[in-house]
Amino acid sequence: MEKKSMRSSLAWKLNVVIITAVLVAVMGLILASGNIYTLTIQNVFSAEADKILNRVMLNMDPEEIWNLKRAVETDEYRALREEATEKNDVRILQTWLRHQPSLFTDDLQFDEESPNESLYSDYLELYSYLNYTKRYSACERIFLMYEENNEKHVLADSDTQALGIGTVDNSGLSLEEFSRTDLQRGVFYDEDNVWYYFKCSYIMHSREDGKTVPVCICGVVFNVDTIIRGRSRFLLYSVLIAVGLISLVLLVSTLILRRLVVNPLKKLAEGAVRFGKGERGLSKDDIISLNIRTDDEIGDLYSEIQSMQERILGYTDYLTRITAERERVGTELRMAATIQKTMLPQDHEEFCTRPEFDLAAGMDPAKEVAGDFYDYFMIDDDHLAVVIADVSEKGVPASLFMMASKLLIDYRAKLGGNPSDILRDVNNEVYDHNVLKMFVTVWLGILDLSTGRMICSNAGHEYPEVKGEDGLFHRYKDDHGLVVGIRPGMTYTDYELVLKPGDAVFVYTDGVTDSKNKEGTFYGDERIELVLNEKPRETAEEIVNAIREDMNRFVDGAEQYDDITMLCLIYHGKNGTDA
Repeated sequence: MEKKSMRSSLAWKLNVVIITAVLVAVMGLILASGNIYTLTIQNVFSAEADKILNRVMLNMDPEEIWNLKRAVETDEYRALREEATEKNDVRILQTWLRHQPSLFTDDLQFDEESPNESLYSDYLELYSYLNYTKRYSACERIFLMYEENNEKHVLADSDTQALGIGTVDNSGLSLEEFSRTDLQRGVFYDEDNVWYYFKCSYIMHSREDGKTVPVCICGVVFNVDTIIRGRSRFLLYSVLIAVGLISLVLLVSTLILRRLVVNPLKKLAEGAVRFGKGERGLSKDDIISLNIRTDDEIGDLYSEIQSMQERILGYTDYLTRITAERERVGTELRMAATIQKTMLPQDHEEFCTRPEFDLAAGMDPAKEVAGDFYDYFMIDDDHLAVVIADVSEKGVPASLFMMASKLLIDYRAKLGGNPSDILRDVNNEVYDHNVLKMFVTVWLGILDLSTGRMICSNAGHEYPEVKGEDGLFHRYKDDHGLVVGIRPGMTYTDYELVLKPGDAVFVYTDGVTDSKNKEGTFYGDERIELVLNEKPRETAEEIVNAIREDMNRFVDGAEQYDDITMLCLIYHGKNGTDA
């Protein structure tokens, strides 16, 4: 409930998306408009500045400007300038300039006359020309400026009526902030909270050594404060309009989305929740019926949800029947497993009280029921029958085939005869009723308890491991006959094992050797023999448990694919004492 209360509604998410989209679009338009506005201003003033600069540059002689700059960069002039600054008397500079010869050869072209008689007259002529040009143009200031000792020095300025040659410029324009390309292209700068536009051209001089060097810059300044502030007001108004537009869009979109999207989806969600909870029971009547009549994707979703609910109800009914059937099959399988388990020898403790032998066996089915089986029973007071078998298939059919085969072997063995005779008759009987064409491998041995002679026969089963005089288990490669149930009229071969007290026989099904670990490696026959001989064991139970424990370590939790069955018989002799 806490998590649900903290979640965001669909309407809120859609509004956020719409507001974000509108905000991005509006801000993009505002920024684009501001850039266009600024670019337009720059183009207008750049064109006007180019007219003024071209006119000034046409009337300037770079060599004369070069000579004027060299005259004011002398140590004599610098000393006089410092003296005039300390005494606050500009006449000191004027007197010196009047006694210096004129450097200009031609008059600058403008209406007022300025005779060229001295260096002072050159300066007045230059100042008058700049002032004249400023007066008849829209600019705020025109000046010539050069750099000396990392400071900007005025060579001539339309705004400086007093003598200003060589004075340091203290205006707000910092040439160091901009590259030479920017200054020639035009820049905006702020001085005392007033905006200006500045553009310049470099006056170049060709020296006697052939190199061209900049003499100074000719700059034009425009007062654009009103226009820039107008741009600021424009941007402010645009932002206010954008806020209003976003508010309007939010209101309209909320109403539209709530009516067309949110409310229908909310109805669908509530109906789906009711259906999911099964408040009225899962039936066809529970399919949600809502007042949604739209021909868009929401209408399609509504139709699909109804169709899905019908399929869910059908599938639920199917699952109910399948679950009941599986429960029935599971119960029957458990009953079959119980019946099969009871078919195996049940009186093991009582049976093994006989002193002549020790016997242990075990079966681990891969599924609920198994196709393997083992059996041991007394044919008479002196003869013990031992059987181990493996049906070709798995599951319920194999378990039925296994029980039938076991009963036939048990019944036929108690009628007497050698193992080969028993297997022959059982094979014919099984074949006559083997509709599914299944078969079973069988190893059968009959032990004479008084002599230790054991007559055995093998119908396609694994080789037995026999422990003899050397005290070690060895694989006994007997003659294999054909498996039981696959062909009529088969004959089988008997062979004899002479067991001395202490000798043993270990038989198993292929589920032992075919067990695999997680890497896909088989357990194998060699490993069985290695475990059987790793150390002496006194009881048959110990031998069977040793193989089982080693198998568990080997497979290390890997899935079991086949039934695992083992049986071990140790012969103690007629009197029950190992020799």
